[in-house]
Amino acid sequence: MMALLSSVCSMKKMASRSAQLKSLVNKLSFQERAGSFRFHSRTSLCISQISIVQSVFSNQRRKCEYISPYYLKANAGPWHTFLPQRTLSSESTLTQVDKQRGEIGSRRSRWLIEISKDQWFTADQWKQMKTRWSDEQQQRRKQYIARTEFEYELHAMESIAAQPFPVAAKSLIAFIKDEHTVMKSQLVSKCLFMCTTCQDLEGILWCVDWLEENQGMMDKGTIANAVSGLCLTDRWQQSSSFIARAADADCVTSRILEPYLIAACEHGDESLAKSLLEDHYRKDLIPTDASALKIIATFKSNADDRSILEDNEHIVTRLLDYKRAKRYFPSQHVAEELGNWFKSKQHETWKVSHTKISHTGVCKSCSSHLEPLQTSEEEFNNLREEIFSKVIRGKDIFRKTTPEELDAFMKFIDSGPSYDIVIDGLNVAKLKKRKSPGKVLRQFVEYLTKKLGYSCLVLGRHHMLKQRNQFEKGDMAVIQVLADCFFTQNMSEDDPFMMYATMHSGTKTKYVSRDLLRDHKALLSPGAHLSFIKWQRTQQLTPVDFREGKAIFKQNLAHDTVIQSTDKSWHIPYDDGQPRFSYEVPLTWLCAVKD
Repeated sequence: MMALLSSVCSMKKMASRSAQLKSLVNKLSFQERAGSFRFHSRTSLCISQISIVQSVFSNQRRKCEYISPYYLKANAGPWHTFLPQRTLSSESTLTQVDKQRGEIGSRRSRWLIEISKDQWFTADQWKQMKTRWSDEQQQRRKQYIARTEFEYELHAMESIAAQPFPVAAKSLIAFIKDEHTVMKSQLVSKCLFMCTTCQDLEGILWCVDWLEENQGMMDKGTIANAVSGLCLTDRWQQSSSFIARAADADCVTSRILEPYLIAACEHGDESLAKSLLEDHYRKDLIPTDASALKIIATFKSNADDRSILEDNEHIVTRLLDYKRAKRYFPSQHVAEELGNWFKSKQHETWKVSHTKISHTGVCKSCSSHLEPLQTSEEEFNNLREEIFSKVIRGKDIFRKTTPEELDAFMKFIDSGPSYDIVIDGLNVAKLKKRKSPGKVLRQFVEYLTKKLGYSCLVLGRHHMLKQRNQFEKGDMAVIQVLADCFFTQNMSEDDPFMMYATMHSGTKTKYVSRDLLRDHKALLSPGAHLSFIKWQRTQQLTPVDFREGKAIFKQNLAHDTVIQSTDKSWHIPYDDGQPRFSYEVPLTWLCAVKD
């Protein structure tokens, strides 16, 4: 029965789906033993179709349940009468509703405990709330079984920490002690996080002492909470023992080191701050913006002692060089502090401004030319080998193509000439929705070959030779005359073929596509990933439009968007906080020039 329902629910045409679903459900023979039906998580229904099923089951006096997650599609219907609101709204929408209602805490834990203000709860009150919570769970889930005896206490502490209510948290800990229940490290970690947020020093020290005494192994979240809390107290140096535990577990992160580095700077222990900064470099970690701000403020550029001044300059410039190597963009706040650091340099005069760089790579403030974006021969060769091994072949060649098709393509490329441009035919053809795809592709090929004189390779799929309503025979014939063409199977991925053909032709060959290739980029190693970004930004031509007989492409940046320096200048790209996609680079720069 469920198979029939699922098959109907998976049909593509909406109108026929609803009609067939209603017809099928009305014909069901409801036996006495069929008390309920369940639609499982992979069943995809529109809201109107759910309404049909709900009404039919209600008429037959049978229960219809829906097991989350729901796969719902936009359609009108009285959904609110039988479905929870959470299944139809995003978490961000629910959060906005919470703010309007004045509700606080995480949605997952808010209902666990009713606390309107931070107060001390007696043991009897905790017992009553625990009993009421258990009863609610039984009503919500008929076969509810607590995962642990400590489940209520964990959820209660999570709810309290989300507020945060430190007094209520302490009363909960006192209740646990009175009940002679074994304390759990998860609860203490949540309490420690809350105490750190509230800067409750007494609570921080109690949690830290308990963890040191009772917990041998700790997760990195607990260690981060312990370090953050301790660095607010006079026992901040004790954080080193927790960092040592993180090192033993190989889980040291910038978040763990950040509060310890900041505390070292605030307490004037510059040697420790330098050591922690070196730890970032050795462990391949990027110092956070908070750490960078504290380093800039501690190692000043206006020291009177010449040796101290040189040492401070070395520390700050090395930090910038490290961020350049990681292609990391500091925040606007860090950029502003760096500007002040340059302007206050002893015995030197620096002109600092916030500016932008033209597409040709010229600074609009000092008119200097920035480093061009280019890939070295060694980087290119390593990238080409890794793309072939990890992207084209991969772990399972049948996911992208077949061995026979791959061999045929490689022979086709190896035996042919080098190309100036490789075109993702299907991607370019779909550029304009209201025009024939075949005509759009023909216009681009004619422009690149006839007007610009480039030798082109067009990659497509077999259906482009058969779908005459979209790719007319005359258009495809012209394309095949003007450019070399290779058509893959309809189920094959054409992006790996395009990358291989482009790289096989050399460093100067470009490719035309709107695809960002993020799925393939994610398969590469960190080093190859950076090389791929540089190669992509220089070699990709992104089509935008075709008008007045001319193909229009998105203008690429000629310069490399990384921290750049000379003997007399620094150019630092920074994130101004404006929303941008992960593949986009910031356009705002800090320009510091020595007079």
